[in-house]
Amino acid sequence: MPGVPRFYPLFSLFLILSFISLMQQSAANGFPSKTDTARRLAKNLPFLRRSQPSSNNPFSRLPSRSRPGGNNRQTAGTKLMSWSGRDLGSPLYDVVFIIDESGSIPLDQFNRGLSAIRLLIGDASLGTKFAAIKFSNKARLLFNFVSPAQAKTKLLNVPQKGGSTNTQDALKMARDLFLNPAASGHRQNAYRMAVVVTDGLSNVQPGQTIPQATQLKGIGTRVMVIAVGNYGASGRKEMKDIASYPPGENLFFVDDFNDMYQITFMAINNI
Repeated sequence: MPGVPRFYPLFSLFLILSFISLMQQSAANGFPSKTDTARRLAKNLPFLRRSQPSSNNPFSRLPSRSRPGGNNRQTAGTKLMSWSGRDLGSPLYDVVFIIDESGSIPLDQFNRGLSAIRLLIGDASLGTKFAAIKFSNKARLLFNFVSPAQAKTKLLNVPQKGGSTNTQDALKMARDLFLNPAASGHRQNAYRMAVVVTDGLSNVQPGQTIPQATQLKGIGTRVMVIAVGNYGASGRKEMKDIASYPPGENLFFVDDFNDMYQITFMAINNI
């Protein structure tokens, strides 16, 4: 075409090849883009206001095997999918956040993670209550099931203890919250969910981590995992085994807690 410099087609080809190279590198590393992760998070967190389905069944968009009332019995070595199965007509959710506070997380990153959790809580639908557990050398209960407004307030200025990563103790404590409703405020007609936020492999009684996750899922709890940082093969396997099945709907990898905040912001704002 007259008047168009010849380097334009070459430059366009260079951009296309560079984009393909970046996509291949991302796929090789196994890390989806922030946009893809945000979309998956928004789609699969049923307590968010924007993810509410139109029918009375809050999990109606899921395959039949994943709906409450189906086979939610959890056994080792099987494909796990866990839902509470109570009161299909009532879109209530009791969600416990299980928050890693181990010493491998810098304080500013720990606080950034709390800010991301507060964003999610602030976008929760009516009928959702939240509890929170933090863990390092041992699990500590931050608060029982309360309203979103109360939960946001309680997550301000949470001190970080530091120490090791006793994931199994936190998973056990989460199960106890659901099994002791009189003490925890858990509602028997609410769907049970646990969201684990951690930056690494468990290193206190690690042999109990997956059994405790299986028991938590076995009482009808959907377990989602936000895994922060770079994980090797063993770390990815542990995160996958903690999370409910399928991992595409319940396991999310992010680079750091700043990314977690950005992805959370994108998820609740449909970016």
